[in-house]
Parts: sequence; C-alpha cells; structure tokens
Amino acid sequence: MNIPLHLRHRLTEAIAGRNGMTKRIEFSAKTKEAIAKRAGYRCSFLGCDRLTVGPDIDPRRFEVSGVACHIYSASQAGPRGWGSLAPQDIAATSNGIWMCAHHAGLIDKNAGAAYSPTLLAAWKADREQRTAREHNGLVLQQGWIKRLTVRQSPIFDDNCTLEFGKVTLIVGSIGSGKTALCDWISTLATCKHLSRWQKHGKPLHFDVAFSNPADHTLSVQLNSACPEIRVDDVIHSLGPIPFAMMYVNEHFRRSAGNEMQLLCNLLDLDPRSVRALTARICESPVGILAAAEWTCAGSGDNHDGSTLMCTLHRGESYVRVPFRSGALSGGERTAILLEFVIARLQLAARLAPAVLLVEYGALCMDAVRLRYYVNFLASPRSSFQTIMTAPMYWAAELVHKSNLLCYRLDDSIDRGHRISRWDFGPSLPPN
Repeated sequence: MNIPLHLRHRLTEAIAGRNGMTKRIEFSAKTKEAIAKRAGYRCSFLGCDRLTVGPDIDPRRFEVSGVACHIYSASQAGPRGWGSLAPQDIAATSNGIWMCAHHAGLIDKNAGAAYSPTLLAAWKADREQRTAREHNGLVLQQGWIKRLTVRQSPIFDDNCTLEFGKVTLIVGSIGSGKTALCDWISTLATCKHLSRWQKHGKPLHFDVAFSNPADHTLSVQLNSACPEIRVDDVIHSLGPIPFAMMYVNEHFRRSAGNEMQLLCNLLDLDPRSVRALTARICESPVGILAAAEWTCAGSGDNHDGSTLMCTLHRGESYVRVPFRSGALSGGERTAILLEFVIARLQLAARLAPAVLLVEYGALCMDAVRLRYYVNFLASPRSSFQTIMTAPMYWAAELVHKSNLLCYRLDDSIDRGHRISRWDFGPSLPPN
C-alpha cells in the first residue's frame, strides 16, 4: 500500500512517541554561534545568501534573524531522522547548517522530502567555502555552478535537473549520459564539446544556472548546425563566460611527446608557465608529491629535453624518481598529473570562479587514493568546485565519509535516461 509521504511522517512520529523517540537534541549556544560564524551569518540555502545579523535600535545590541538548523533532525522522528548518527553527532557543529528564518522552516516542509541530509551538507560546504574566500579577501572572484536543467535532449527525459554542491558525483552505467552532462556543463568555458552533439541532428536544449558573482543563466539550444547561446535571455556572442574550467576526460595522460608536452597540453600552458607552476606546486602540497623540478631548463618552445623529477611520499619515507620512470606506478603518475591540475585551478580561482570536471575513467588509481583526493576537493582547502562522474559500482567507495551530492542516471520507462538524487545516509565529518 502506498502511503503519502506526509502521512508516513505523521505515522513515524506517532510510533516514535510511543517508543520514547521524540526527545530533541538541541545545539548548545556555543555550537549555534560556531555554525553562524562559519557561514558568515549568511543563509546557506542555495541562491539566498541573505545576511542574518545587523544592528539593533539599541546602539549597544545587535539582531540575529538566522537559525542554526539540523541537517539530521533534532529528534529521531524528525523530517530527516538520525540516520545512524550517535546523539553527540546530532549535537555537533558538523550537523548544523545556518539558514534565514524563512528557509529554516522550508527545509522541514513535507517531511523534508525535498531537502535530504546530503543536499543540506553540500549547501553547508558551499556556504562555508564562500565565507572562507571572503575572509581571505577574494570576494569579487567567487562564483558557482548552481544547477543544470536539461530541457530537451536525445539522452534524458525532458526537464531533468541537477543541483551542484562543492563536490558533486554523477554515477551511472556505460552509455547512461555521464559524459554528455560534462560536455554540456563545460559550455560555460568552451563550446568545442558541442560539436559532436551538432552531428546528432537531434534537438538539444539545456540551461546552466551560475553565479559570477551575480546570478545568471546560460541557455544553449541546438536545432540546426548553428547553436543558439543566450545569457539571461540575451544572445551571447562575446565568447565563453569568465570561468576557469579544466575537463579531465579520456584524453588525460595521453601525449605523443615528453612530460613537458604532456603538461603543456593538459594545463593549456606554455613551458615557462608550467615551470613556474612546478615551482609553486609544493608550497601547499595536497597528496603524494612533496617536491618537483625540471632537470633541463630548456628555452622558448624547445622543451624536448626537459625531465620532470618528482619527490614522492611513500609511507614514512621519500623517493626521488623521474616522472617517466618505471619506478612509478600508473596510480602515482595519475596522482602527480591530478596535483598539477589542482595547483592550476587553485591559482586560477584567485582571479575567477573555477571548476574541475572529472570523468572517473580518465583516472587510474585505487579507491583509497581517489577517496583521499575527493576529501581534499570537498574541504575548505580547495578553492574550486568539482563535478565528477563514475560507474555505479564506485559510488559507495567515493562517498564513504565524504559529504558529496550524488546523482544516479537510470533507464526511464518512458523515453530516455532519468536523473535522480542518490542519498547514502550519514557521512558527516568529525566535529
């Protein structure tokens, strides 16, 4: 028997009441203050950003209109329950998200069906990241890809929508449309990936909502050989949106030349810029690469003799080996390239909003190492947004102990593939 969601919620509350499960675990005053300050006293609801603190009439006082909301509910019978969290985790700062008064009530409507713990945790990470950037004096460069709406396509059901967090994972089987979504998102920075969709000869219409830092919508329609691109309903013909974007796809790690040519192609930089980036890459290490240097300086475009020497963390020791050496595993070589990509985007994010698109098939590393990089990308240390695709069987491995917003691509009974949000239960970081 199908019971409406709001009736199921009431039934759960009634049963929980009889079992003594309606006790609420509230945040302490200190925890509420920490949640508010980590959000910069701004609402974390996607697209709101309302300031919730200001002066009172009394010159000695101030007014706070925001609310510290629970991601997993204050009581087991609440809209999102407790999952498998312990009471101390329910009361922790990591389980709180700061909202304005209006959105604090909205997220609990209809048993919280539209606002899962995973979605709220992603919004929390987004808001705290933007607060960190403002705190570091990078206010004007902030930006974000908010959502992709597929109006019409040869792959998906009409009017499918994905909302994006700090790190968003899209999983599905081969041919489910993961690469298509990355191609369409990349239109913010380049139109070159639209060419293969023009060959289909089938209608394609999608919208990308983004902030830069004001809110805008990029709309793309392919009904003929010439795509129609609009920004906020105005024909756009001034080139790409000022987003710094790197797309790690099946061409990752492929190069007919040496490591300098590989990095120049991968990072879209000239040799001098690659050397400059190499000198900076280890100032803030993120993974296995402790140091790197070029043994042959080269000059101009003559970089055929350049060799990249890498000093790597291996357990408790360090090892110095050439990048092309057989002493490096495929996973280590991929990790080094990924760390160059991360360093490139960290610098780019100082001047413009930055996004990393990653197709899992382009990476060659085990689950433990990949999860380490995913955790870094989801942390405040990363200054850019990440959208990653992966096969279905990798989903649980990637989201383990990470606050990722996850979508699953499934076959639809009607016509094309269906996009649905996928929640994996509690994955909150330690307080």
